[in-house]
Amino acid sequence: MLVIDVGGQVEVEIGTRRVSLTEGTHVYVGSARGPGGLRARISRHLRREKKERWHIDSVLSSPRARVAAVVYAETCRRTECSIVERLLEAGFTAPVRGLGSSDCKKCPAHFLRAPCDIVECTRVVAEALASLRLEPKVYIPPREGKIGGGRF
Repeated sequence: MLVIDVGGQVEVEIGTRRVSLTEGTHVYVGSARGPGGLRARISRHLRREKKERWHIDSVLSSPRARVAAVVYAETCRRTECSIVERLLEAGFTAPVRGLGSSDCKKCPAHFLRAPCDIVECTRVVAEALASLRLEPKVYIPPREGKIGGGRF
């Protein structure tokens, strides 16, 4: 999961829709099943310059959005929907229906707004992983402009 700090209103185009995200803490729940696995996917999400492929790329292309933390666990199980379910139970909300999950029929979205700050959000997300008997790990990326920024 990407814990994202949105520092002001962000307008993004999602397919043919233009949507607005409000300032605050958000979480993107995703998987890393493609080439290169977890390391490649997270490194890609941390880079500013990239071809926009997924909804989250549109969000992260805004200078007002930054990945504040990455909470992850390694598993062969598909757990995204279970994590979203737990976060919704914890008071998270889906600001835009289908955002981050246009192919999911079960969840309202895989991009959620957190009812708390970055630190608390990171803790709640880690607890959601632990509740699925997964071992949560947290990575805090360096602020932009620092050495090593954008690499996982």
